[in-house]
Amino acid sequence: MATFYHTPVVAAMALLSKIQSDVKTAESQVNNYLLSKINAKDIKFTDVEPKVVAPTSYVLTGQDYKADVFLAAFNKSSDAEIVVGGRALPVENGMGKYVDRPGSEGVKKWGGIIKVKDPEDPTKVKEYPFEAEYIAAKPAAVISPTKMNVFLHWP
Repeated sequence: MATFYHTPVVAAMALLSKIQSDVKTAESQVNNYLLSKINAKDIKFTDVEPKVVAPTSYVLTGQDYKADVFLAAFNKSSDAEIVVGGRALPVENGMGKYVDRPGSEGVKKWGGIIKVKDPEDPTKVKEYPFEAEYIAAKPAAVISPTKMNVFLHWP
């Protein structure tokens, strides 16, 4: 009688073990497929570099300075085209170099488009728009000649 009750349990355990094995095999096949496709159509990066991006680089005392700090991946040999205001920026080591000299005070907004070849179809170009801003202020200086620091004492 004991054998009668144990036989279905043993068969069920064997069947559950087979199902577990099938699930692990399927999981492994899916992981291998996804891993093989990770770099197949992605933009290739050669380097990473820490970057700090702040909404503003101008704060007053008593105000909080906030910034995002992260690793940026880029390709030093990238042939990306970076266009700002209708003109292409010079690209050095895969990074565009933007320079502006404001003529007035205030918040200066700027932006453009980064154009790269589509990894899926090199005859096409993918465009990534971006925006940024900075604050321009008039230079300020205090000039105080040391010979003028005289205290008069009246009797």
